Amino acid sequence: MGWNELFQQPVGAIPCGCPLFEGLNDDFYLYFVHSFHAVCDDKYAIGKTYYGYEFVSAVNKGNIYGIQPHPEKSHENGLKIIENFVKL
Repeated sequence: MGWNELFQQPVGAIPCGCPLFEGLNDDFYLYFVHSFHAVCDDKYAIGKTYYGYEFVSAVNKGNIYGIQPHPEKSHENGLKIIENFVKL
């Protein structure tokens, strides 16, 4: 898949309030190695991506986070996600 955009999703009443994405734009590019993704309930979606169709590319439930793209390959945006994750 390569570089693709992740669009932050609202978290409750906060338009783009996930602490994992703090300091990033509402939509930003990350590196996706493949097109596999989990199918999940939208209420856990914190990020979506479009690649022929829209799919959930980032999830959060409680203190558990998961993202489909590879932050370690995503330059500055990925490093920011790793930094934010360590702070959680």
